Amino acid sequence: MDADEETSFDYARRWAIDHDRFLSIIFDRFIMDAAWPQLDPLQRALDQAGEDIDLHQTARDMPKELGSFDSYCVFLNVRALAQVDAARPFLSSFMRVLHLAVERYLSAAPTETPRITAEDVPTHLHFDNDTWRRVALVLDHEPCILAGGTGDLTGEAWSRDISRSIRELRNVESVESYLAAQVKLLTPPAGLPSVSRPGLGRLSGVQLYGSSAPTIAQPEVSDSTAMALQLDELHPLIRDACASRFHSGHLADGVQQAAIALRDLVRKRSGLRAFDGADLMSRALSPEKACLLVVVPR
Repeated sequence: MDADEETSFDYARRWAIDHDRFLSIIFDRFIMDAAWPQLDPLQRALDQAGEDIDLHQTARDMPKELGSFDSYCVFLNVRALAQVDAARPFLSSFMRVLHLAVERYLSAAPTETPRITAEDVPTHLHFDNDTWRRVALVLDHEPCILAGGTGDLTGEAWSRDISRSIRELRNVESVESYLAAQVKLLTPPAGLPSVSRPGLGRLSGVQLYGSSAPTIAQPEVSDSTAMALQLDELHPLIRDACASRFHSGHLADGVQQAAIALRDLVRKRSGLRAFDGADLMSRALSPEKACLLVVVPR
């Protein structure tokens, strides 16, 4: 890449500066409600106050590096909030969680899985319930920090493993250095090679962006069952959540973000916003009383 070529992160920063009022509106309501705002009532409130801003159109135009939009709510990440002056005290709370994750990673025994749990909120982070809920709602959409686990981060009982990518964040001391490290983690290296694992036999590539993109190898069961899955074949919300992670070689984080996006999509479509994990899927897809209908192509 040419030194003068603008990256997607550069563009996202310019967009955030140009749309600081939009980001501030979303953040203010997020802090007020301890939840990501529903755009329809917020738009109506702005219209009644005589403020000329189209929240839906602006959210649709927002770069994915700053958050996501599902026509119901808009979600901002740390990169977006870093451009909001009023968000600085909140981001210091987020950084405390990041530093605890790094501490757990570095202090765990080689045979242990480093993790944080709900018990850490009052005992190590010293957050009240509302502060933790707000941090959790942002943390849920941040890559490279937490991995798999159990329970909803905003619930009473949960556990999350620390992502292996956290080692790249060991020297992060500020929001700015966190965002810089995140760029390195999520920017695909030039000429990313195919990935293969010993002992898997012959592999077929999973194409990420098109014919010119690098491939991530996948085990092939047999010549008759081998398939190549393109990200463009995924639902757009799931594709956008995981594409940059897969492209940069951070496969575990890509799977995690895809799973989070799928969970959020099921929550939205089913209306079961208070549920997570197996409880959410079993209720949404129950054979007896399903909230969603899954159509399997023949």
